[in-house]
Amino acid sequence: MKSILLKKNHITLSLGVLLIFTVSLLLPMTSFGEVVCSEKKEVILTAESSLPSVLPEDGSSALNATPITGNGTYTGEAPLPGPQIDAWNTTMYYKVELIVGEHVKLNLTGDAGTDFDLFVYNSTLDFVIESMTELYPEVVSFDVNITDTYYIIIAEYYLSDPGNYSLTVEILEGPNGDSFANAIPITEGIYIGASPLPGPFYDDIVLWNSSIFYVFWIEEGNQYQISLTGDVGTDFDLGLFDGMSDLDEIDYSVNIDYPDYMEGISSSSQYLYIVVAKYNEAEHGAYELTLNIETIIEGDSFEHAIPIVEGIYTGSSPLPGPSYDNELWKSSIYYVFWIDEGEEFQISLTGDIVTDFDLFLFDGMSYLDIVSSSIEVVYPEYLEGTSLISQYLYIMIANYNEADDGIYELTLNIEVPVVSEYQLFNWFAVFFSSLAIATLVKRKK
Repeated sequence: MKSILLKKNHITLSLGVLLIFTVSLLLPMTSFGEVVCSEKKEVILTAESSLPSVLPEDGSSALNATPITGNGTYTGEAPLPGPQIDAWNTTMYYKVELIVGEHVKLNLTGDAGTDFDLFVYNSTLDFVIESMTELYPEVVSFDVNITDTYYIIIAEYYLSDPGNYSLTVEILEGPNGDSFANAIPITEGIYIGASPLPGPFYDDIVLWNSSIFYVFWIEEGNQYQISLTGDVGTDFDLGLFDGMSDLDEIDYSVNIDYPDYMEGISSSSQYLYIVVAKYNEAEHGAYELTLNIETIIEGDSFEHAIPIVEGIYTGSSPLPGPSYDNELWKSSIYYVFWIDEGEEFQISLTGDIVTDFDLFLFDGMSYLDIVSSSIEVVYPEYLEGTSLISQYLYIMIANYNEADDGIYELTLNIEVPVVSEYQLFNWFAVFFSSLAIATLVKRKK
């Protein structure tokens, strides 16, 4: 690894009239062979007279970046036209217009003894990707999530010998999102676009006059969250379609105000399609689509509690949930069941001889307050009671921190109380007494 010590500095370039333009340039900070952080650099561009109407494209800065017009090889020789940046003696700036969905491959080589490194930034000079190995080639590849101007910076390391570099650029066209067939593949992240959208009107009644299609893969049981916002005056809406069953609509969000939002758990491993559609009476503008995918681990929390009914359930430690009560219990698992008002429950827990699983019951109607617990030294752990209301109750099994791992067995019984003959006699007595009084009152009238 390269051994350098970087420090924050200011790069001053002469361009014309007094112009202050601050951009964030993220270059890795390393200290004697170890990457320790990223340092934000402020690049201040100043000048003395007026800016020329056409800036030279000699690669000496971001403002003077040399355009990349297509796939091919671009060459140059050190010293490069751009300024020193910390441990890089000289730099060369290229710029390229990229469209969402495209895939970019960059390959940088140089003469023997040279050491050129490769960095990529977006239009606001936010870091995208880099390569700065000790041996050639320097190779990077990335998918374009945002249609934008991107800057490719070649930097000459301070220990480099003089010589030439060769940069090979390959831009692969991706789907443009104008239909389900050309949906843009995405993963977790943020995706930005603007209307008019590439796809046709959406819905038979043409409430939405343009659209764009995305597609993502999700594993069975994983949860997705999809959020959409847009510029003031815009009205972009969301639709979600099942890629496994003739593109049936699963969900939609057509709020008047942002954000539009959808979430759910996938019932199978499949492709899902997102449609962003522009409402026909709204103004043109930009949108921002965010996709989050969360791996659901059954039983690791109240939110992911395993639904159960009467029966026997087995499992083994380590349990999927976190420690409990300052780590007195080193792992946990959560179950949830429904009980009607007046019904009685009995919960029993046993385990292997070397284990020590304990039992906790939580009320699902009142902020998950603990209702009861059983933390005996020997099995079984046992809880019972009568529910005063119809509700969900949560069972937590926790593995004591000094116990060995092993298998547990949980048993849940739910019973409707049996009415005794004495209770039946009392109910009938009350009923007939009330009926007799009502008849007497009626006759007196």
